[in-house]
Amino acid sequence: MSGYRYRTSIGILLLALISACASFDPKPIEPVIDAYMTRALTERDHGVSVNAVPLTAEESAAIFGVKLARKKIQPVWLAIDNQESSDLWLLTLMLDPDYYSTREAAWALGARYKREIEDHFASFDMPIHVPAGQRVEGFVFTTLDEHAKAISVSLVGDDHFRQVDMVFSMPAKRGLDWQSVDFDTLYPSLAELDEVQLKAELEALPCCVLSTDEQRNGDPVNVAFVGSADQLYSVLVQAGWDETHALTAGTAVKTGVKGVFGGEYKHSPISPLLLFGRPQDAGFQMARSNIHQRNHMRVWKSPWSYQETPVWIGQISRDIGVRFTRYSPFLTTHKIDPDIDESRYALTQQMLLSQRVRAFGYVGGSLHATPNEPGFNTTFDPMWSDGQRVVFFLTDNPTALDEIDYIDFD
Repeated sequence: MSGYRYRTSIGILLLALISACASFDPKPIEPVIDAYMTRALTERDHGVSVNAVPLTAEESAAIFGVKLARKKIQPVWLAIDNQESSDLWLLTLMLDPDYYSTREAAWALGARYKREIEDHFASFDMPIHVPAGQRVEGFVFTTLDEHAKAISVSLVGDDHFRQVDMVFSMPAKRGLDWQSVDFDTLYPSLAELDEVQLKAELEALPCCVLSTDEQRNGDPVNVAFVGSADQLYSVLVQAGWDETHALTAGTAVKTGVKGVFGGEYKHSPISPLLLFGRPQDAGFQMARSNIHQRNHMRVWKSPWSYQETPVWIGQISRDIGVRFTRYSPFLTTHKIDPDIDESRYALTQQMLLSQRVRAFGYVGGSLHATPNEPGFNTTFDPMWSDGQRVVFFLTDNPTALDEIDYIDFD
């Protein structure tokens, strides 16, 4: 057999195998609808009401007959009720800049059932035109988020704009570091502070987190949030932060493999470091497409409240690479950007642009070091900072940039 005919035969065989694996088997949708509708959220903006819910991988496979999650596709069900006097149009790019068209999603697992799958998917298509006084519903195909999903439903009319933001915590998520923490029993009660006391307590915190043996300083403690757990969770997820997996042998090996060979790991674990005598209560990261680079943040619930609202303490820094080290039990660690204030400033921009911050300000007490006389973290990376901690006061009410208060603690 000639080389050309051999390669052609192999190609045909591979296509046949791929098609055989991509079975199309939609299930009755009523039980699935009953399940996902229990998680649906409803929000209003003036005369527009929006219901929405992202599907789990199992729900998606049942309704659409193919395993879309394998291709990192997640259908989001929307119902938009426009009780205003003019028509509206759905801005799908605002919901997800990388959304999939209906027929693109239908092609995701091959063309064996092309026309049948296309017709099935098209029957659930979400209209982008929402006429005045009418309700429309359907699915938009977004990129997959396994643990937490933030969506922004934006609609534009002739002379007005409507928007609702929602954050969903997906069911059956497992292995996240915060899931082992009982936040309600961390403290018998929270000590209520006024503004002067809050400043004093924040400035009295250690400059840095500690290694697990409490012998070495880690990264600087440089962030504080005043808000409920739901507010903090929602604003971070909406800003693009992902929850991190707990550090186990399995997640460490996955991190090591990705570190050596490259690739994305959105929920890569963060090593435990101590504040208030315990490892972080929750970890978040904002990863690039390669595991070597990410912003990461550790968060602890503090023993204080301000205006009857919990105070959370954080440590944020930017990872710029992966290197080997004898100071880690897994022999690898991320190398941090030594300019710690850059990652703090990036977070400040994200928080203010989220429109969920009513006020912010700065207090001292963090690491004060310079490039000529740097500090060092637990794996002896150099680092420097102006010694300031940024404090965010969160709110549920959308707050424009020019409406945010700046608090001069001094």
